[in-house]
Amino acid sequence: MPLIQRLLRDVPQLRMIATSRDYPEIRDRMEEMRVVSMPLEAQAVDSDIRIYVLTQLAEDRMLRRLDNSTKKLIEDTIVKKADAMLTKQKLIRAALLALPDTLDEMYVRILTAILERDRSDAFDLLQWISYARRPLTLLELSETTMIHWSIEAAGEGGVDATDRNDTSNPQKQVHAYEGATVRLAHFSVQEFLESARILTSNAKPFHLDRDQGHQALTHSCLLYIQYYIDSPEKCVNRSDLEEFPLLEYTCSNWYHHANSQKTEEATARIVSFLTSEHSRHVWLCVHQPDNFNIFIPNFAESVGFGSALYYASYMGLESVVRKLLQTGADVTASQGGSHDFPLQAAAAAGHQGTVQILIDNGADINAQDCFSRNALIDAARNGHAEVVSLLLGHRAD
Repeated sequence: MPLIQRLLRDVPQLRMIATSRDYPEIRDRMEEMRVVSMPLEAQAVDSDIRIYVLTQLAEDRMLRRLDNSTKKLIEDTIVKKADAMLTKQKLIRAALLALPDTLDEMYVRILTAILERDRSDAFDLLQWISYARRPLTLLELSETTMIHWSIEAAGEGGVDATDRNDTSNPQKQVHAYEGATVRLAHFSVQEFLESARILTSNAKPFHLDRDQGHQALTHSCLLYIQYYIDSPEKCVNRSDLEEFPLLEYTCSNWYHHANSQKTEEATARIVSFLTSEHSRHVWLCVHQPDNFNIFIPNFAESVGFGSALYYASYMGLESVVRKLLQTGADVTASQGGSHDFPLQAAAAAGHQGTVQILIDNGADINAQDCFSRNALIDAARNGHAEVVSLLLGHRAD
């Protein structure tokens, strides 16, 4: 969505067409961009499915051999029930006639077929696949199986790498496919997993909650980063991306997952992480939110790293910013980073709520960085109109 918004803003003559399921989150974001919406009728979609199926039946070498009655059965059943295609006539007939009547029933059947002993791991993987900010590779996903924690355990947990060299370990088994990515087969899968409908089915243990999912990924990312920080095998250079396959994702995305976290426990974990100078510096050697560079080669070059308040402000972590201010963080001092001041960092990143918090706590609204830029200039340069309006309302110049 941010990419589409930037394209429409920066290239006004551009015309785009996008198709999607009528999902509230997508619809709301599209309406914010004032797009012209055109709902598709179910009959039109059925017609498209029928055309596609007929084309496959006519062009596929194996399917062309089927008799006309079997082809007709395939055509009618797929259009009605939305999926399934095999290549042997007897199996085709049996499979088609045994298809669940709805997608919900199909998803329940698939989920309940997972062995009891594997369900906890399957649930964790579904959370990663559903809420990761980009499709994860098989190697990255296999690495997540080493992370152990639960909400019930009040934030305890860790990374168990003791079986990493075991040939039965997932990391070893997926090596040949390590570049392949994993995503849900269809948008309706996540819709079902998050719905109330799954709660009345036998697949209830697989119900996903968006907030809890992002909470799980936030803490899992921080656990993995801490595992890297504590590892004697790290080199703090690009070679670590191979030794620690989940490092790039966790360092670059934990704070995006954290943006939806409001609990005191989540805030305390993040404050503890950011206020540990060693932990913060190792993380920043891998990834700096306000800089596109990956891996600063050594600590000698980390002198420009910002403070905990600076990065919490840049990342828009409002509860963390409040906590740091309550514990005495200086809102007015220059604190390093690409924007020098917390207010300027928050404005540059477009975090209106964080900007307001910093202003309310005495931030100098016209403080300038080493390039003579201030919060208003950075907000305007990056197209954050709401932040510009807020700053002007407080007499920024």
